[in-house]
Amino acid sequence: MIQKKNNWVKIFRGIHIYGGLLSMVYLLVVGVSALNFQHNFLPEQPVDTISYTQTIEFDPTLKIDSLAKIIRNELGIKGHLPPWEFRENNQGMVRFAIFRPARIYEVKLNRNSSRIHIDEIHFSLGRILRALHFGSIKNQLGDILLNIWSWYGQISAMSALLAIVSGIYLWFKYAVKSRRQWITVIASGVGSIIFILYIWLIG
Repeated sequence: MIQKKNNWVKIFRGIHIYGGLLSMVYLLVVGVSALNFQHNFLPEQPVDTISYTQTIEFDPTLKIDSLAKIIRNELGIKGHLPPWEFRENNQGMVRFAIFRPARIYEVKLNRNSSRIHIDEIHFSLGRILRALHFGSIKNQLGDILLNIWSWYGQISAMSALLAIVSGIYLWFKYAVKSRRQWITVIASGVGSIIFILYIWLIG
């Protein structure tokens, strides 16, 4: 019986250690970016802009969303096309943007011309961490490295959860001994549950 208990302790300890090591980089990036959301200690503004033009043949009758996809593919850029960036006027001037984690490509064109103007805007570290923070949920850019980061984020989140559960088990087994410690644990747990219920019921 004692041997079986020791085996469980070894399993939980291994899960805790290796789960934490696996998710360490992901948690560090997400933690720093989350703190930056609140305190803005890392710059997010553009650091450089490169402007250039290209000649691309396209069907001028296309709707702006289809046109933007064709131009993006012709430029060879894998990025997101946010619809709120679509602009068009009666003179045939079209503007849209292609978003990547560290860059934004602002594209301007006239439906009556094949000349495309691109402003390639490079951003600093804060903006990159912000993109990695949300990009770990789901990547829709079709980029292999970003796909790897997205999967790593999912695996790290599950590993971190297992590390937390195993850590709680080990903590209760080895650290919580006195009545004062049990009171502290119960009070913090009940307080957290009450707070969650308050948010859930009150909004």
